[in-house]
Amino acid sequence: MTEPTITYGHGKLFDFDTVTGWTEQGIIAAGSFAVDNGDAVKITKTAANYYYIDNDDNLSLSTTIYTKIYYRYKIGGGSIRAGIILEFSDASTQTILADATSTTWVTGSATITTAKTLDHIRLEATNDVGDVYYDFVLICKGAFTFPNAETIDVIPSSDLVRMAYPSRIGRAPQTMGADDTKILMTCDLDVGTWTRTGDTIEGQVFIDINHNGSKSEAWQWLTTGQGHAFKARLETPHFVYHGDKQLINLTFYEYRLGSADEETYKERFTIA
Repeated sequence: MTEPTITYGHGKLFDFDTVTGWTEQGIIAAGSFAVDNGDAVKITKTAANYYYIDNDDNLSLSTTIYTKIYYRYKIGGGSIRAGIILEFSDASTQTILADATSTTWVTGSATITTAKTLDHIRLEATNDVGDVYYDFVLICKGAFTFPNAETIDVIPSSDLVRMAYPSRIGRAPQTMGADDTKILMTCDLDVGTWTRTGDTIEGQVFIDINHNGSKSEAWQWLTTGQGHAFKARLETPHFVYHGDKQLINLTFYEYRLGSADEETYKERFTIA
């Protein structure tokens, strides 16, 4: 069985509920960009020239500390292509994504060149006219792999209201959308290594995520190990100490700003 993973330690998250702080580059008259569906950026390219957007301010992130990038993209169809390039303070670059063609949402990750200072993220629309979408870009310290998960409950739900009417026998169903998916996990902290370098207690990563999520980190990228992956918020890390046994019960909720009705169920849960 594949074990779950979760990101931790945000350096910078661009979730694109706003595009303030981003500027178009390349041939300026060749396109436009704007927020799409509440939490993605849509880049519309109108001429066959090199066109991209990047963040205005230097990020000044040490890639020795912030080692990973996660992203999600799709194209609108045709011959247009997506691409992501990192720009470092010494003017060197690293290509993360090149000439990408998927018309459905695809999530990817990469290890960033170490011992650099990351300043800019270049989101490209290349090769032809059309639309490119970026859901998010996350720069973080890394991803923690769970040594075990004794139980994993993934609970998608729908808000189905059964309406009652006078004199009617049987209720009238009314579909009211859906709640966020809930994920419950129980893990044995006595099995495997539950500490990162520098940690002093088992499961410390979840205290770290919960603490930062209470003030600044809206979500982490979670893979369940059972074929689902999505933005998730850790609501409750419940440590259970019983005699010489240590367990942790974890409650996550799917996180999103835009409505999932613009995605397929496979896109929503990153199902291959």
